[in-house]
Amino acid sequence: MNIVLSLKTKLQIITLNFISSDENIKYSLLCKKTEKFSKIEELLYENFPQYKSPNNYFLINNNRIIKDRTLEENILQENDILELFNY
Repeated sequence: MNIVLSLKTKLQIITLNFISSDENIKYSLLCKKTEKFSKIEELLYENFPQYKSPNNYFLINNNRIIKDRTLEENILQENDILELFNY
């Protein structure tokens, strides 16, 4: 196991990949599994402020992400692809 992967595992860090339904966002973020998804969402909007909306939602494998749960509670894993739907 390489050092980076070992550290990511030890620190409970995963990479999440985001795409938007209009395909203008293709972006990856390093995230702690213990963070609430809402915090990750805010990090995404720092880079894409034009997408910020209270009506947004995210899907992974046709399952909706619950924003006030942690990444672990949402059962998110390394390199998952989350799709942002923006109203």
